[in-house]
Amino acid sequence: MSINRFIRWVSKNFFIILLAVYILFFLRWFVVSPIDDYLDDLGTFAFGLKLLISSTVVLALWRVFIQRNTLRKTLSFTTIFSFALTGLYLFSFMPEVEQIASYNGYTYFLTYHQEFLDNGQYSPLLAKWDSKFHHSISGLGETCCTLRLTYDSLLHVVNVVQIAGTTQTLAYTDSNPPRDYESDTQLGLYRYYPSWECTSTQNSICQTYTYTVYRCSLENTGCEQLPFQYSGDYAFEIEMSQDEQTHEINIYFWIGDYPGTRTLIFTYGDNSDCHVAECQLFTQEGKIPP
Repeated sequence: MSINRFIRWVSKNFFIILLAVYILFFLRWFVVSPIDDYLDDLGTFAFGLKLLISSTVVLALWRVFIQRNTLRKTLSFTTIFSFALTGLYLFSFMPEVEQIASYNGYTYFLTYHQEFLDNGQYSPLLAKWDSKFHHSISGLGETCCTLRLTYDSLLHVVNVVQIAGTTQTLAYTDSNPPRDYESDTQLGLYRYYPSWECTSTQNSICQTYTYTVYRCSLENTGCEQLPFQYSGDYAFEIEMSQDEQTHEINIYFWIGDYPGTRTLIFTYGDNSDCHVAECQLFTQEGKIPP
């Protein structure tokens, strides 16, 4: 095929080629950030698909009625506008890939996505695919700094860490069940990370929060749960301190009406003990040493 014929063919089929490119971009979008719940991203991906379908319909009509002078100009303008709008939407909302990694037979995509009609804020998301093309997604909540995937070879789990300068802190662990973390406290040779989940909701509002604390090495590996959990009010702040004489660790929650009252919840050590009714002490079997 001569260059002139190729140019004429591209010109004639320009919108079909562009449509194919758009489809590939949307497939990539779904692979790296398969958001299939409207509430997860305010329908950003779904609205993009509607734009793509609209462009496809308009293109089909334009090619059917291209010989009719009465409709050709109107459909030509509509086709150009529809494809331009779809391209602009892709450019504006296509997720940004931060990292791709494979662990334990799964492929992970760490991305940032911009939610539709959400003041241009970017939210981190972790997508996980297995070899059978099954996927799961996990929002990473409020995080700062640079995010990176790491692998804990001791527990064989994947972590997401946030990096600020030379400091790395855990943000998320892909465990069963998955867990998010609050800011850590370093005591001695360990780092202690509070973790929570909502265990009771009413009218989409969390009524009961369940908290626990994980003890990790300074390198954020080998994390083990302390032998307690608290189920009750939201903790506005979590504070941990170590007794210099007994070396026991006291865990305080700021609970109640905002900003909360500093309340001793749990003491961890040789004589681990709960101090409020909402705290549950686990059996001593398998307890990690203080």
